[in-house]
Amino acid sequence: KKVATGGSGGAGGSIFLRVDEAENTLRHFRSSVHFFADRGKHGEGKHKNGKDGKDIVIDVPPGTLVFEALEDYPDQKGPLLADLVEHGDTMMVAKGGDGGLGNYVLKPVKGIFTQYAEAGEKGKEKWLLLELKLVADVGIVGVPSAGKSTLLNPMTE
Repeated sequence: KKVATGGSGGAGGSIFLRVDEAENTLRHFRSSVHFFADRGKHGEGKHKNGKDGKDIVIDVPPGTLVFEALEDYPDQKGPLLADLVEHGDTMMVAKGGDGGLGNYVLKPVKGIFTQYAEAGEKGKEKWLLLELKLVADVGIVGVPSAGKSTLLNPMTE
């Protein structure tokens, strides 16, 4: 006699932005612009639920503005989602999908076998634009062609 014993699937991981005072630029986003959290694992027999996917935490410097990109124009700023200022401030930017239900949870009557299981939901996917607010510690003033840019270039690389 077959009995429904399939466990439910695990939820997918979410993606977070977190302020870290050790960061001072958004330069690392030039080489990495796509971030994917782990999928949840499938449920198994003997009522074993799948493991949840691991979250991703991306560190950003204090003063990072988070904008949602416009759907039709992904390089254009949409609404402001957050102003991340204080060390440790954290924001969920994409929630992982919910795991599906296994046949054990969905069985109509105890002891009845069913092959039916419910698929999980996809996680959120979105484009964001990050902007860093900076306050200058020093200002350079001088007459034209005095070498201000020549001085500044090696200091800011």
